[in-house]
Amino acid sequence: MRPAILDQLSAAQKAKLFDELIEFLATPSFGAWPKREIEVRVVAALYEKQLRDGSLSVARLAEELTVTRARGRSLVLEARTRLLSRPQDRMETLTTLLKRWPQQAQVDESDGRLRLVVEDPFVRDLLRNQAYAIGIPLDTSFATEIVSLRWSDYASLLASVLPAAEAEEVAKDVGAAIRRDLAGEKETLAEFDKAMKKWEKRAPQERAEQLLKLGIEHVPVSTVISALMSAL
Repeated sequence: MRPAILDQLSAAQKAKLFDELIEFLATPSFGAWPKREIEVRVVAALYEKQLRDGSLSVARLAEELTVTRARGRSLVLEARTRLLSRPQDRMETLTTLLKRWPQQAQVDESDGRLRLVVEDPFVRDLLRNQAYAIGIPLDTSFATEIVSLRWSDYASLLASVLPAAEAEEVAKDVGAAIRRDLAGEKETLAEFDKAMKKWEKRAPQERAEQLLKLGIEHVPVSTVISALMSAL
């Protein structure tokens, strides 16, 4: 079956891919590469743009190459791992996911738990590695592609990847939104400000994390998410 991606490539692009594949197969000598390495190389060459920007779904790859979903998932993981080998590329991919998470996830208003389908196995690995690095257990007990996070854990994860300037914006915007929401509740507002005063000299990332955690104890989680999305 002819992969649909070929119809999107120009004659020049196809010729370039062919030259690169032949050179790869002949280096260091023809027949040196195992079948699996050749498959990953072909997938990386055909779908490089989509693999780099994360727009290639496992379902699409499996359908176009007529392989099982499990095999498609494995190919996406290996190809993206090779293409995005630089630490800054991986961090950028993870940060993009975490910034979008509250907007795309199912949010439980009662406890702020976030559930999101993360189909991309490469991104799931990045998320799992970052979570374990800062001591957060990820809940994927229902299905490996459905990741569930407590709001407090999400706040810690987001703060761990934000640069200082962005964390400062988050702290400013989320703090202002919470205080606006509590304007008519003087005692609660005073309690919130007292709790945050302990963190005013901490790093921007620590203040942003604490604001996100404290926020849902005082105002609806939708208020915090709206302010966070505005800041990001």
